[in-house]
Amino acid sequence: MNKLLLTGNITKDARLNAVSDLKDAVSFTIAVNESQKNAATGEYTDVPTYYNVTRFYDKGQGDRVVGYLTKGREVSVEGSLQKSKPQTATNGKTYHSSYIRAEDIQFGRKPKDAAPQSDAA
Repeated sequence: MNKLLLTGNITKDARLNAVSDLKDAVSFTIAVNESQKNAATGEYTDVPTYYNVTRFYDKGQGDRVVGYLTKGREVSVEGSLQKSKPQTATNGKTYHSSYIRAEDIQFGRKPKDAAPQSDAA
C-alpha cells in the first residue's frame, strides 16, 4: 500500500501546467516540520522536510484551485509517493526524484487567516 498524509505549509505559490488537451497539473512544494532533539543541548528544534506535490485535474479545473495554493498556506495532502522519470545532468550523472501525487488537498489556515476550506475537485 502506497498512501501518504502530510500537513505542512506551501513554500511558494502553486504553478498550473497543461499536461495534455484533457488534463491540468497543479504543482507546489510543502514544508513539513519535524521536532528533533539536539543531543548536545537537549533542546528541541523544528527541522523542515520539503515535499514536491502534484495534483492532476480535468482541463480547466486547476484554475479554480491554484489561487488558493499560495505561499504560507497550511494544507493537508493525501496521496501516494511516485517516482519521476530519471534526469541526466550535464555532468553525465543520472538523478532520480520522487513526488507526492495528491488525490485530495484540504486547505488549512492562510498565513493571517484561520478559516479552513476544502478541495472541491
